[in-house]
This record gives sequence, structure tokens and C-alpha cells, in this order.
Amino acid sequence: METSLGSNTLSPTRALADFAANLRFEQIPTEVIEHAKLCLLDSLGCALYGAGSLEAQIVAEVACDWSSKPESTIWAGGGKTSCANATLVNGTMVDSFTLDDSHREANLHPSAVTVPVAIAMAERVGGVDGKRFLAALVAGYEVAIRVGMSTCPSLQTRGHHGVGSVGGFGSAAAAGKILGLDPDRMVHALGIVGSFGGGLMAAQYDSMVKRMHAGKACQNGVLAALLAARGFTGISDVLEADYGGFCRTYSDSCDLEAITRRLGSSYQTVHTYFRRYSGSGAVMAAVDAVRELQKETPIEIEQVEGVTVKASAVAVKHNGWTYSPATAITAQSNISYGVAIALLEGDAFVDQYTEAKLRDPKVLNLTRRVRVLPDDHFTQLGTEGKHSVRVEVRLKDDRLLARQMERVKPVPPDEIMVKFRTLASKRVAPSRVEEIAERVGSLEKLPDISLLVQALV
Repeated sequence: METSLGSNTLSPTRALADFAANLRFEQIPTEVIEHAKLCLLDSLGCALYGAGSLEAQIVAEVACDWSSKPESTIWAGGGKTSCANATLVNGTMVDSFTLDDSHREANLHPSAVTVPVAIAMAERVGGVDGKRFLAALVAGYEVAIRVGMSTCPSLQTRGHHGVGSVGGFGSAAAAGKILGLDPDRMVHALGIVGSFGGGLMAAQYDSMVKRMHAGKACQNGVLAALLAARGFTGISDVLEADYGGFCRTYSDSCDLEAITRRLGSSYQTVHTYFRRYSGSGAVMAAVDAVRELQKETPIEIEQVEGVTVKASAVAVKHNGWTYSPATAITAQSNISYGVAIALLEGDAFVDQYTEAKLRDPKVLNLTRRVRVLPDDHFTQLGTEGKHSVRVEVRLKDDRLLARQMERVKPVPPDEIMVKFRTLASKRVAPSRVEEIAERVGSLEKLPDISLLVQALV
């Protein structure tokens, strides 16, 4: 399905704005719609589980203190506040335990910056049906992912967190789509939110603020769309501007063509992947490798002499530092912890990141036997090798067990449903869990998105 939306005669900013503003549900291929619904279900499970986090609770307290306007819902029983503040809280919930979806080439978690915005803005506007909602969701995914692809991997290696810096573009597109912005005003929504970019990778070592990057991107996107709807202007060439444009400011080697390449005919939404474990991409690949090894040869921890993990230079910088217990996010971002906990427990889901586990002497002892080294081959593959790892387990009898993973193993739809039920049931009744799943599954038939929201509280 080739369209003029991806025409090279349009600037990247204009092409994205035209695409987002003009996209209709009927244009979107069925496989994209079905994948988007899986993304929605997965993100709601992550959010409902994340509602119990201290980070989400603090953000919710502040958001409600700012505004008691009963406009949009804070999920999992948090009451109502203004649309912008609700997205701040709900976006923080989605990304609060590093379990939400991701896009490898864009270095981004698209659901966390689009789902909360599309739902909250739909509540504010009222009367938004499932088809209109899904079009907004896909528009947000495509915009955020393509901007991320144009700036990575340089954006990440320079220390920026894509969720905070890039995510706002997807938030603005989703919000603008629900508001019905025309292409001109969508240009300005993107041009406004581009000036709000933020999010630093140092947050991964020991802080709450990394969890909030998604929520702040959501809030920024809502603000940008609402301003643009009233005629407020932004940078009309925000992505491609030579001096001070987003892509050249955030990246040493931006690829502007990635923004418009096959836009409207090839959907990046379907290339988002789901997390089976709680952790960064290279961490999950390393856990996959350990579990594959354990299937072939059960590994006795007492027999482990040492473990070497080879990864790309980007992964080593992002996830290969020496582990020292602090918070859950510290462990979720660390390859040594992921390998150690997988060797000990055979998994790396929520129960492996409790306060007790983070400081367990057995875990700490094993992390000290894990080395993470850069591999030139993986590094030279660029984004293709970003999550590639080779795990080598040396046993005391001199045996070497090795397994290479080119990327994170895909999670099939039935496992995503199991994951959703596991996470959501921590916060809502089993009957409500099934109600959410049913409404998401038939979302295109839903007359009003408020019917889904009712099931989230």
C-alpha cells in the first residue's frame, strides 16, 4: 500500500505530521491492528502491576495535588485528575518495572508514551470509538519509532534515554490524532514537543526518575497537542533543522531518511517486541542464553567457575557495568545480575527483583563471577547487533558451555495473554482481568473507549 504520505518531496517533519493527521483505521493492515491490540493489552498489564510501585504512588499524589479536575482516570483506583496529569501517572505506571514493549532499532518503549495519552485524551474528548482510538495509537507508535530510528544508536551512546527524549513525539501524535488536528497543526504539535525532550541514561543506576521519563513524555505530548489545537506554533522543521533541530542535536549520525522510508506502506509497529523478563534488551538476551544452556545441561551453581558475556560496545556501556545492589532498576539494567539470577532461579520476572533478591549474598557472589566484554563483531553490526550476546559458562571441571543469541527471543501471543493475566491480577479481580482482555480483543467494535477505562479501575 504505497501512499503519498511517504513522499520524499515532503520534509520529515511534514511527512510525519501528514501521516498522523490523515491516518484512518481502514488504511491500517489487519496484522498491524492485531499487533497494536497486543501492545495495548501488554501495556495495561504492566501499568496495573506498576500501580503498586512507590514511584507511581508518589507521582499520583503530586498529580492529584496539582489538579482535582475530574477529566481523565488514573488507572487501578487512583481517581481522576486533569488529562495531562493522568498521563503523567499512567505513563509512569506502564514503565515502572521495565516490562513494557520495546523497539530495538528505535531504542524506545512505544506503549508507555502512547497508550496512556490516547486513553486519557479519549476520555477528555468523549465519544471516541475503538477504531478512532486504534488509529491514534498506531499513529503515535509510528511517529515515535521512526524518530527513534533516525537518531539511534548515537542518541543512546551519548547518554540520552529515548523514552524521555523521543517519546514525546509519539505522545503528541497520539494526542493530536484524538483531538483531530489537521496536518498544519500536527506539524506544530511535533514542533512544540521537540523542544521538551529530556531523559538521561544515568537514571538507570539508582533513581526513581527513570520510571517517570515515559510519564513526562506523555504529559509533554498532551500539552503540545492542546497548545497546537489553539494555534500555538512550534518549530516547523523540528526534526530536520540544521542548527538546533532535534535529530542533529541528539545524534552524531542521524538518518533522516529513516523517518519517511516507506511511511504509510510499511508499519514499524509490528516490529515492537514484548518482554518475557524484566530488563533491558541485552539483559534479556543473556537470560535467554542461560535458560537455553540450562535446558541442555542442568548447571549446578557450585560448579560454576565463571561466566563471560560478550556483547556489543553499546550494550556493554548500557548494561555491562559492575553490579552493586541499589534499587530494582539497577538490577534490571545489569547483565551480571540478569545472568546470576537466571542461573540461580531459571527466570528473571517480577519475583526475581524483590528487595531481598537484590542483596541476596548468593546472587551477589555469582554476579562477581560474571564478566561482560565488548565483542567487535556484534559492535560492527550496529543496531542489528545491539542485543546480540554470547554467554560462556566455565565449569570447575573445565567444561565450557556456550550459547549465542542474536536477539531477544520473540514472545508468542498466548504468552502475552498469560503475562497480562499474571500482572493485572495483582491489582484487580479475576473477573475484571477477563473483562479488560475481552474489550481489548474486540476494541474495533467498542463504541466508546470509556467502556475500557471502566474496567481499569
